[in-house]
Amino acid sequence: DAAIRTTGVRGVVLDAATAQPLAGVEVLALKQQPSIEPLLNRFRGLMQGGMFTETSRPAQILARTTSAADGTFELTGLADGIVFLDGRSDGHYVRTPASARLAQGQMVEGIELRAYAGGRVRGVVLGADGQPMAGAAVSLRPGLNAFLGQLTDRNYRWLETTTDERGAFDLPGVPSGQGYVVSASHATMALEEVHGVDVEKGQVAMVTVRGHEGATVSGIVLSPDGKPIEGANVAMVYLDISRVLFSADGRSEPITTDVQGRF
Repeated sequence: DAAIRTTGVRGVVLDAATAQPLAGVEVLALKQQPSIEPLLNRFRGLMQGGMFTETSRPAQILARTTSAADGTFELTGLADGIVFLDGRSDGHYVRTPASARLAQGQMVEGIELRAYAGGRVRGVVLGADGQPMAGAAVSLRPGLNAFLGQLTDRNYRWLETTTDERGAFDLPGVPSGQGYVVSASHATMALEEVHGVDVEKGQVAMVTVRGHEGATVSGIVLSPDGKPIEGANVAMVYLDISRVLFSADGRSEPITTDVQGRF
C-alpha cells in the first residue's frame, strides 16, 4: 500500500579515508545483520540445535540501490521494523553496517555508510564433467590464520552467493588480505575448496573451482532393540571444525529416515 511504498531510508556513502562522497556503491537493506551475523547463527545452531540444524540461511535482501554521483542513496518500499544497511563495490566495503528502526510510513534520514578500500572475488564453478555448474552455493571466508585478526579489526566478512547459469559467481566488497578460502557445493558435487586466495585493494581476484563427483552414503537407523526408527535425523559431520562452521554442505533440507529407518 502507499504507507509501505513510502517507508524507507535515505543516506550517503562516504570514503572512510577522505570523508568524500562515493558514487557507484551498491547499498543493501537486509533483514539480518550482515558480516558477523551468519557466523553467529551457525554457532547458535551448533550449540543449541546440534549438527542437524540448518544454520546456513542465505541473507534476505529487502531492497538494493546504487549510490549517486554525490554519494546519496534512497531505499523505499520497506516494511516497518529493524533494517540493516550494508554497502559494497569493486573497490570498497562497509566495515560497520548501519541500522534503522522504521515505523510504517516513516523515512529515516541521515544514514552514513563509511566505505573502506577493498577488492572483489569473481570466478566460475565447474562440475565433475568440466562444465559450468549453475546453482552452486559459493562462500568466501578468511583462512584460520586470518580469522581472529579480521574479527579484532572488524574486517570480518561472511560472503555467500549462488552461481548463475554460466556457473559464474561474483563477490564484491572483500577486505584486502591473504589466505582466503572459497568453498563451493551442490547437490550433485562434493564440497570443494580453493585455499590461498589473495585479495588486494581495488583489484579483482579470479578463482576457478573444479568440482568432483560426490559419493552417496546410505544406511539404516535402528533402536537398541534392533527395530527401525522412522523420522530420525541423520547428518555427516566434518572432523575439521572450520568446515563445520564455515562451509555449506550442499543440502537445503535435513535428512530423515523413512518408515523402514533407511536414509
